[in-house]
Amino acid sequence: MDKKIGPNTSISKTSERVGIKITSQIEGWMSMAIFGWVMVWSGMGAYVLFYILFAGLTSDEQLFFAAYLAFWSWFEYKALYAWLFKKYGYELITITDGVISYSRKLFFLNRNSTFDVSTISPSRKALQSERTFAAAYSKSFWVVGNEQIEFSVGEKTIRFGMHLTPKETTEVIRFFNQAIKKLS
Repeated sequence: MDKKIGPNTSISKTSERVGIKITSQIEGWMSMAIFGWVMVWSGMGAYVLFYILFAGLTSDEQLFFAAYLAFWSWFEYKALYAWLFKKYGYELITITDGVISYSRKLFFLNRNSTFDVSTISPSRKALQSERTFAAAYSKSFWVVGNEQIEFSVGEKTIRFGMHLTPKETTEVIRFFNQAIKKLS
């Protein structure tokens, strides 16, 4: 059975396997805004690199700009990763043979974690404080985050379901918990 429970969330279910695929939800203007930010940020970094190479700076000045470029490159990576993940990446949760596999996939990059079903708690809506800066920042469209669902494995909490709507969150939690009961 294949079921689409939202514009970017689908569930595939067979007798021995459940798969939940969550793609990014990004509108055209959001994609263009992130891409514009990446281009402006890249231009700034290229300018600073050019300045370091050809301005005849002293060693202290070169050290300062090298440190600046180190910080710049971290933010360049985060912005580029967010844009690419929002356009091409997805989350994949697979439950089969008593094992849960959670992956964040982007092209050939694959962050994968596996857990034994017997060691996890049922999933639930992620608990987030609504009044913190981190919560507000996590909900913004230019970051990879805002996971809506969580489950515990021992002392560790695993979160997934980035930017899901409340309806999608409820449906994914229901399917996830049913699959855990059935396949454990």
